[in-house]
Amino acid sequence: MNDTLQPELRYRIECLVLASEEPLLMKHAEKLLGNIPADEIRRAVAALNRENSEMGRSFTIVERGDSLIARTRDKFSELVTALTEERRRLTPSLLQTLAIIAYRQPITRAQLEQIRGVDCGYALGRLLNGGLVKIEGRAEKPGRPLLYGTSKDFLLYFGLSSIDELPRMDELELLATSIKRPRNSVYSLHTDEQESNAEHD
Repeated sequence: MNDTLQPELRYRIECLVLASEEPLLMKHAEKLLGNIPADEIRRAVAALNRENSEMGRSFTIVERGDSLIARTRDKFSELVTALTEERRRLTPSLLQTLAIIAYRQPITRAQLEQIRGVDCGYALGRLLNGGLVKIEGRAEKPGRPLLYGTSKDFLLYFGLSSIDELPRMDELELLATSIKRPRNSVYSLHTDEQESNAEHD
């Protein structure tokens, strides 16, 4: 790799990783960067991480599976947790939405809203951002709507080894309130107030 181009390549990779809403597939990165080989991308990422460490920047770029993702450095993790904790709390409405998804997955937004009788866009966004719900694919029906299901973090949150161990739906909230969270957990059950006006539920 031409050393004069290396800094530019580093920052282009950084830009792609930070702008991507999902983990950036290495194959996608190769294509976007002009068919640059994966090994060359890895070398540029390593150089970028060294530079960021020397500058004391707050994040690093890591490869997980076949994707690149940005990760906060350990010394900044408590600060990020404090920022995101409020966003990831489960209100009663979020817990109800999560329970429906857990027991009816995979489920579309329209099906979810038919059961709950309210718009669930806000709740879905919160659960997706919190990592408890994930997109499973698309339904084979007109418009091919997204299908939602629970994630591995959902199992960890409720102390389950598989979805087959789910308690009865009426036991789910009781279970959520009784679980002791790890000290650094960013999830907590929020029951001392109802939905904010923004939820429109």
